[in-house]
Order: sequence, then structure tokens, then C-alpha cells
Amino acid sequence: MRYAEILEIILMVALGGYCGWTDLKTGIVHNRAVLAGLLFGLVPHGMNMLLGGLPFYPAWLVCMLIADLAAIGMYMGEIWAAGDAKLFILLYYLFPPRLIEGANYAFSIIPFIYIFVPALIWLMADSTIHLIKREPRKVTKITARDFATRYITILIETTAFLSLMLVLFPQVGISQPILPMMLVLAYSIICTRIRIMRTKLILGGHLLVLLVLWILKLWEPAFPSWENILLLLLVILTQRYCGLYDYTRIPTSNVKEGMILSAENVIRFKKSRVHGLPQNFSEQLSSRITSVEAEAVRRWEKSVNGEPFIWIVRKVPFAMMISLGFVLWLLSRIYGR
Repeated sequence: MRYAEILEIILMVALGGYCGWTDLKTGIVHNRAVLAGLLFGLVPHGMNMLLGGLPFYPAWLVCMLIADLAAIGMYMGEIWAAGDAKLFILLYYLFPPRLIEGANYAFSIIPFIYIFVPALIWLMADSTIHLIKREPRKVTKITARDFATRYITILIETTAFLSLMLVLFPQVGISQPILPMMLVLAYSIICTRIRIMRTKLILGGHLLVLLVLWILKLWEPAFPSWENILLLLLVILTQRYCGLYDYTRIPTSNVKEGMILSAENVIRFKKSRVHGLPQNFSEQLSSRITSVEAEAVRRWEKSVNGEPFIWIVRKVPFAMMISLGFVLWLLSRIYGR
């Protein structure tokens, strides 16, 4: 069984590294790599089952399905690209089932912690390097009202997330008391980094969750502890620091297909008579420009209202972070048991 697990680990690390590298270089996670991993993974899984590993598969399968649904949800919410979600599904599929213990459904959530924490560290390091180099940055002012609104929004969303999680998986808070805090931290990072999480629709969904739990007497309103208040405050300030270089200024002539332009630039295009300019100013993955739109932006530079530089949304190499997260999770399961 161990030889089969070694083969699973080799496939997981090799394909994760390859997909992370291609995403970093080209912005693409190739479907053929994902498909190859799914097919070749049948060999070690078959060996594993034949050599006595079958009892470990039910818990592994349930945890994987829950985690995969979460990954698909992140894709549908435009938090991850399609390639990121497919890579996550592939790497969980190649994760050795014996390392998933019993019916602990927390293993469907833990991989996301190992992904988002390194991503946060990467963003902090990247912002620090840009600051040291004194590179140009797009300044976004935030008022005290905006700050308070954002804080209250995150407080509501994290409370709803934690309350629902403890209702669905009560064993999480009992068997692993540190895990809920880590999950809240990871979720609060998502809420601060992803624009869609701050919309009225998403906030209303979280309020609805709390309302239902309150009606069912599974949750009661309470003033948050000072630890939670401080934690969320630190998260917002950290996010503010990480977001110093959310945008990158590039020559307009270098605009290419797949880039996401800043909302400010896209709104400015409305005054131009150049045909084919981007119209989606959401700054979400759906607003990635096509080759036709990229060519129109380059033409716009030479128009009356054109500019030599343009701001684009900085891309976080999530495929690399997903691969790194699974490696860290693997090491923690092997050496931390």
C-alpha cells in the first residue's frame, strides 16, 4: 500500500508543480495535465484498494466531494479561475486516502487554510518588495464610514460562517478547538480580498443564515469578544497592506488578452469613440479582456482621450498557492500525526 501512496504523492507534487508553473508563466492550467492526472491516478488508487486500503476510501470520498463543491463554488463566485478549481479537484483526488482519518469532515475544509495562509504571506511579501522598490501604486482612499461598513460586514459574514459550520460539523469545535479560529481567519481573508463578498446580495445571504439559525434556536445574538474584534481589525489592516499593489501600471501598448483592467479605466472608455473597448468594470474574472478588446485598448492609446499607461488588476498565482497548500497539508499529515 505504501508504494501506491508514494506514487500518488509523486503524481500530486509533479502535476501540482507543473500546473503552478504554467499558470505563473502563461496564466493557464492546461486541461490535458488535469486529465492526465485523473487517468494516471487510477493506477495507484487501484493498487491501494487491492493492497488493503479500501476501508480508508469512504471518508476520503466524502471529504473530497465536500471540498470539491467548495472549490466549484469559489469558481462560480469568481474567486478562483476554472483552472484553479480543476487543479484543486485533481490534487485532492491524488491525496492518499489513508491520511484522511475516520469521519472527520474538517478534512474537507483544512486544505483551504493551507492555501489561503501562504497566499496571504505571499501578498504581504510582494507588497513589501514593491514598497522597498518605490514602485508606482494606485492610491485608493478609504473613509472612516467605509472602514466601519467593511468591518461590520466582515463581522456578520464570519459570524454566519462560524455558526453554520459548528451546527453542521459540531465535532470540529470539540475535537480540534483551534481549527474554528483558523477557519474564521481564512474566511475573513476571503471576505476582505474578494469584492463580491462585500455586495448586498452576499451580505443578505449571511444575514438570512443567522436568521434561520436564530429561529431554529441554534444561534443567539451576542456581542463579539474582544479577541474576535481585535482579530478582524488585524485582518482588515493586513488586507489593506496587502492591497497596496492590487493594481499594476503598465504601458497601454502592452495590454494583452486575459488581463483585467481597473474599473476606473473601463469607465473612462465610455467617453471614447473607439469601437470594441471593454465594458465590464467589475474587476472580476468575468471581466478578463478578449484579444479583440486588447487590440481596441491599444488603438485607444493613440486616440484623443488615450493615455500611455493603464492600470490592470494584479493576478495572484493561485494555482501555485493551491499546489503549495497541498504539499504543506501533506507534510503536516505525515509528520504531525
